[in-house]
Amino acid sequence: MTKLIVIIGFAVSFAAGLMVGMDSRRAGNASHASPTTHPSYPSWLVAELNLAPKQQEEMQKIWSETAR
Repeated sequence: MTKLIVIIGFAVSFAAGLMVGMDSRRAGNASHASPTTHPSYPSWLVAELNLAPKQQEEMQKIWSETAR
């Protein structure tokens, strides 16, 4: 009986996390007007890493190659 409760609890927690993740991803994409108004790499990463302009260009190149 205890195993069943633990399994159900895990499944519910996993499903809730999955739904939150999908919702936040959807909300993040909706904040951009069009693909041309934002860089093709995550801008939050540039802010977190405090990248210089040259480093941002290198990131742009890496992300554009990854997108292909």
